[in-house]
Amino acid sequence: GPQTAEKLDFNQITYVDELLEIDDEYLVVQRDGEKQMETIKSHFPMLLTVTSNANEPRYPDSRKMLQYFRADLADNFEDEMQEKAEENGWIIPVLDAAELGLEEERCGLTGSPTRVHNIKNIKLAGGDLEIYSDKDEGIKDLVKDIMKDYVEVE
Repeated sequence: GPQTAEKLDFNQITYVDELLEIDDEYLVVQRDGEKQMETIKSHFPMLLTVTSNANEPRYPDSRKMLQYFRADLADNFEDEMQEKAEENGWIIPVLDAAELGLEEERCGLTGSPTRVHNIKNIKLAGGDLEIYSDKDEGIKDLVKDIMKDYVEVE
């Protein structure tokens, strides 16, 4: 979220818990701060990241799911189904950078600020299983075992 907002030059508010006020010019939200809730007002455009408390997910509308069950790209419909697909709104539109008003050089791989220099395949293997007591001595042993790779522990 924050990196995207920075690239788009948008205001950003993270950890939004609730929308308090929506206006044509601004938005007022309640943000989950580390120690307290914060009320923040910000002008558009903005990007929000939300917590799991931000809303209660609703069940999907089964009628809409069935209505768009056949949705696909226009090229994937047989010629005889093309007209019916258009009538029913089953064609998923494909927009290019020009239609979205974006600069080509800022899109895709060439526009990405991320460069991958090397990829390694990592194979995870199981190790020995150690079981520690939940008593003080077991916890001390656990801490010693964790720390032995980083410091000398007696």
